[in-house]
Amino acid sequence: MSIPIENIKGFIDDSYVNNVLIILDCCYSGLAGDELSRGSVDEQLTSLFKETSGTYILTSSTSIQQSWESESENNGIFTKHLVEGIRSWGAANNNGDITMDGIYSYIQEQMKLDRKQIPMKWALNVRGEVVLAHNSNFKVRSIVIENNARLSPRYTLKQTFTHMP
Repeated sequence: MSIPIENIKGFIDDSYVNNVLIILDCCYSGLAGDELSRGSVDEQLTSLFKETSGTYILTSSTSIQQSWESESENNGIFTKHLVEGIRSWGAANNNGDITMDGIYSYIQEQMKLDRKQIPMKWALNVRGEVVLAHNSNFKVRSIVIENNARLSPRYTLKQTFTHMP
């Protein structure tokens, strides 16, 4: 089942929310991002005066790529990494926040290993960070700086993170 992009634009325009988050895991999903990010001058000027503080779009692929399913999961590779980054707190920053930029970076790094598709993002009129989740118990447990004798005087920075449910 598909939803015409004009309908999605209409939902956004008619909404009274501060942030709009669109996450698409489907073949050629980058087309939707391209389409949603452009508009007439009138649409762009109107969006500046709306109360909405931004539209953030994540897509599982570019406009010319298929989105692949995970053989071991019941969803796409993109969705697998999205859920994994949130559940494991692997996408969290040092403050324990999982932001849209953080989850995109996490997904992008994981998908580089898969080498099947390239996720895309658009941040339209976004002001500030868009936080998806916060864990106040998430702490940087230790920061260890080691002197590597073979690379001296360069130093290697190792960070170990932990979170408490």
